[in-house]
Amino acid sequence: MKRGKMLTYKKALLSGGLAIASTVLATMPALAQQSKSFNLTDKTNEGAGNYPTVTVTVTEAGSNKVTVDVQVNDGPTGYIGDLSAVWFDLPSPGDVTVTGVSGGPVTALSGASNADNDNKIGNHAKLNGGGLSFNLGVQIGVQGIANDDDYQAASFTLEGVSLSDFTSGDAIGSRLQSVGDPDGSRDDSSKSAGSDTDYGTSSGGDTSGGDTSDSGDTSDGGSTGGGSTGGGDTGGGIADAEQVPEPMSIVGWLVGGGAIAAWRRRNKKRA
Repeated sequence: MKRGKMLTYKKALLSGGLAIASTVLATMPALAQQSKSFNLTDKTNEGAGNYPTVTVTVTEAGSNKVTVDVQVNDGPTGYIGDLSAVWFDLPSPGDVTVTGVSGGPVTALSGASNADNDNKIGNHAKLNGGGLSFNLGVQIGVQGIANDDDYQAASFTLEGVSLSDFTSGDAIGSRLQSVGDPDGSRDDSSKSAGSDTDYGTSSGGDTSGGDTSDSGDTSDGGSTGGGSTGGGDTGGGIADAEQVPEPMSIVGWLVGGGAIAAWRRRNKKRA
């Protein structure tokens, strides 16, 4: 009789623990992907504060692969621009392949920021000058804004590169054409890049604000990209991704905790 009661008790305990664990897991948010955001500002024009800024977010997308989301932001006076190219400074650019995802189409690649036409990237997409140096260019669309070739956003995937390869805010740049007032001639262009401190790391949340060192110390306030005069260019901090317990570990805690509580109650009754 005692053995039968014990088996029934154990089954009830296990069922209860698993039910609690299932409820907790169902309400847990999905683990956030780690990403880095880069704020790019004009580097080659006078009065750069009027020019659009560009936000580039690089997100882990699997083993040795990242997704790149590019957004052109209107300048303080309303200037807009057509996204012509995004440039990267990567450790092994020759091993990288690019696949378009959405927004402006990927139309050409290049291996150097001062590439000539033999490398299939047009003059309008180059990013030479201004002390900028990159080794992989991704051309978006074609030259000019005719036939609706006027892009302010693009997303694509880089394979053969990981998020850890983006170690500095100046590792990314962009080229904008047809820059100006949307109701005007839009006959300017812009070459933009980030600065060494002007980027942040995130595990899904907002990282604007303090700069976090490897030791975990956090300085007060936000950091502004050094030497950048583009409007609205405020650097975020570098923060370590938050560690989240594995789901199966949580199940183990719940079931184990229930078993301990039941054992204690049983011993009290015997006493």
